[in-house]
Parts: sequence; structure tokens; C-alpha cells
Amino acid sequence: MRELPGFQQRVLDRLRDPARPRFGVVKSVTGSGIRRAIEEYIREVTTDALVLVLAPRREIIEQWAYRLRESVDVPVIVLDSSSTALQLLEQSLVPHGYVVLATYARASHGPSRLALSELNYGLIIHDTPFRAFSDKVEQLNYRAEHVIALTNQETTRTEIEWPLLADITSDDVTHDSGLATVVDVPFVLSNEERALRAEIVELLTEYGVSAGVPLRLASDSKPHLHTLLLDLTSSGDYPEKKSGSDLGYTKVDAALAERAWGLVDRIENAPADSRVRVLEQVVEKETSSGARCIVVAPTATDAYYIAGYLDGSGNRHCAVLTTEIPMTELAPELDGLMPSQPIIVTTPIFAHIERWAAGSTVVLWPSPRSRRSFGELPGTSDTYSEIRVLRLTEVEGKQERAR
Repeated sequence: MRELPGFQQRVLDRLRDPARPRFGVVKSVTGSGIRRAIEEYIREVTTDALVLVLAPRREIIEQWAYRLRESVDVPVIVLDSSSTALQLLEQSLVPHGYVVLATYARASHGPSRLALSELNYGLIIHDTPFRAFSDKVEQLNYRAEHVIALTNQETTRTEIEWPLLADITSDDVTHDSGLATVVDVPFVLSNEERALRAEIVELLTEYGVSAGVPLRLASDSKPHLHTLLLDLTSSGDYPEKKSGSDLGYTKVDAALAERAWGLVDRIENAPADSRVRVLEQVVEKETSSGARCIVVAPTATDAYYIAGYLDGSGNRHCAVLTTEIPMTELAPELDGLMPSQPIIVTTPIFAHIERWAAGSTVVLWPSPRSRRSFGELPGTSDTYSEIRVLRLTEVEGKQERAR
């Protein structure tokens, strides 16, 4: 068994407690590495029972498959096709001692639903469920001895009314991991940038109210806000639901769409985001000393924007690693990167790949979530002690302070 940081070990001990409730919630901040404790518990459960992991997105399932095969070495069945489901249904794949991975969509329809509904489980894990469980998923829950929901303090929108097994905060992670103090690198947005951002957020909030979906921005950068505005205005009809989008499917009011187009014009004619110019200086300083620089961006849109800006400003070519890249392809790609090459990576991948962070400088791209906690870091105490962490932090400029 791998040695775990204190907060992860406490979660594992709680899961091992035979007196714990049948259904329970483990809440944590992004990047706490809490899945390491869950993986260890899975290894123990699979000695004599079947484990099912359900998640809303295919990328999360791929990450689970990669991690379980690499770190826990348990047999994994990914329900990604009808043929695999039929094999499981016909018992040609022996389920005992396996971990079965499936999206909620697969678990609720077709052969996969039939196969899963025929099995009994020692443990079911729900990884960041995005809505209330359907009747079909609830039926699966009652085929398990224990059920755990992993929720995120910043992003989970659905409240699951189960007993709380653990609540991991940023303070827990910092205290138990021995993380050095995060160094804030200040940047100042111009009055024009702040005003434009405020107008866009106001419009998106209005849309969220009309759609019945509260707006929770993953990022408030110009490129991400620009993407959301285009989603909202697409075809003047239903905005396209893209991976990671903060918008839903509700039809856009014509007046709202017209305002959005006006904001699109303004944002496209605006100069580069002030924060990216500060980031350029940080990356140049860190990489010139031979360090590997990892810029952690909350969205793929931000990652590609940052990489494009740094490439265009004369820095070495940046690698962009997002959840669009299968986990099995990430390890060899990382191995081929030069130590001094900047790496742009979205938060979900950074939280699942730890070995290449040691000795690096990590720069946290600002977002509404990272202003509440630093939780974009992986959860390993040995890695924490070997990285330098810089966080871009918005501060008020002289004009604003003079008021």
C-alpha cells in the first residue's frame, strides 16, 4: 500500500469503518488527490466483490481506467461499446474482482444498462454527479453493499442528501501535504477590461436565470467569456452545449442575443488580456533558468489561448494537454517534452498526473474558483515539497485604489 497524506488516510479509515452508513458523500476541493484513497479502498474491495464507477463524462472514465491500471493494478472493464456490455451480460467476462467503469448515459440505456442491472456490487462510486440520480441509476445503487458519491466543493451543482463521510478543505490539503506557501503574482486589469467583464458576466447571469441554471464560471478570462457568448448567440436558437460549457440548452431571447453580439464585437476588438502579459514575463523568467513551467488553466479554451499567445510572443513552443487527449497517450507525450518547455494543461489532467510535476514551477492561471482555493494541485506530499507554486492574482490598480 502507498503511504497517503493524513487527510487521505483519514478518508480511507472512514471508508473501512464497518459501522459507516451504506450511502455516503465524500466532499473535497479540486485537486486534493482524494481519489488516491478511493483507489486503495477499491483495491481492497475487489478482493472479493465487484466495484462499479459511474461518471458523467467519458474523459473521467478514461482517467479512472488509466489510474486503476497504473497504480492499483486491478482488472478494469470499460463499458464503452455494446459488444463489451453483451459480453458482460453473457458472463463471458468474469465480473468477480473487477472494476466496471461506465458513464451515466451508458448505465441508463441499451445493453450496458441491462448488463449492469444483472450484477451485484460490493461498492458503487459516483464521481462528481452533475444532476439528481435517475430511477435507473437509483436501482443500481440498491444493488450495492455501499455507495459513495464524490463531490467537489467548487463545481458540484447537485446536493446529494446522504450522510457526509468526509469534507476535505484546502486547509486540510495544505496542512497535511506540507505545501510551501503559494506566492501571489499580482496583475492589474484596466478599467475597460473590468467594465467589459462585468457586462458580460451580467448578461450571462441573466441568461442563467432565464434558463433556470445558475451561472458558475470556470473562468472569467476574455477567451472563455468570448466562447460562452458565441455559444449563446449561435444560430440565434439553442446554444451549442460544448464540453466544459457553463451554458445549457434553453432558447436565447432575441434581445439578449443582440446584446451578446455587441459584447462579442467589443471583446474581439479589445487588446490582449492583461493577465497573459504578466504570465509571459513569469514563464520567460522561470524557463530561462532551466525550470519546467506548468501553467494550470481551468479550461481548454484558456489553455489554447495561453499557448497561442506565448508561441506568438517568441517563447518556445508550448504543449497543450487537455482532457481531449486520451490518458494512455499522455504519459509518452509528457516523457518527450523538454524540461525547459512550458506546458499548458487543464486542471482535470493535472490532478491525475503527478510524476512529472516534481522540480517544476507551477503557475495557476486565475479563475473565480482558484480565488476561493488553490485546489488545482495534485495530492501527493512528496510532489508538493518539490514544486514552486505561483498564483496570478488580480489586484486593484492605482486608479481604483484612489477612489
